[in-house]
Amino acid sequence: MPVHFKANVSPAISDTNIIVTVNVYTLPPHNWVVTLSNSDDFARALLNGKEVLNCGFAKTCSLTLNGLLKRGVTNQLVVETVNTGGGYTYGWSLTADGQRKAGKSCGTAGRIGCNNNATAPPGVIFRASYPIRFW
Repeated sequence: MPVHFKANVSPAISDTNIIVTVNVYTLPPHNWVVTLSNSDDFARALLNGKEVLNCGFAKTCSLTLNGLLKRGVTNQLVVETVNTGGGYTYGWSLTADGQRKAGKSCGTAGRIGCNNNATAPPGVIFRASYPIRFW
């Protein structure tokens, strides 16, 4: 992330004792939002290994991540959809300042499942991961 600064020199005359004041400003972080939707049976989002969002069947759930992101590291967002049996669907997206950075969807919950209504055993049937760098 670029750093912008302004330097003021005091006194303004040539002297061997010059004091320089540097004010450092960082640009504001992106507004990161994860959205889970279209889940059959439910979806969850984990940030750095901790569950931060859980969304039930066919619901749409969103969470702003900014207050949860760790500065100075690469944060890892993981999205999972869990099936309890039968058909499955999923959907998720990640945006930064309203611009889509990642996401995917399959099927329509309650209507038609992924892969021509294929069934899947219970457990995690979809997992995606996305790194978020926050400096």
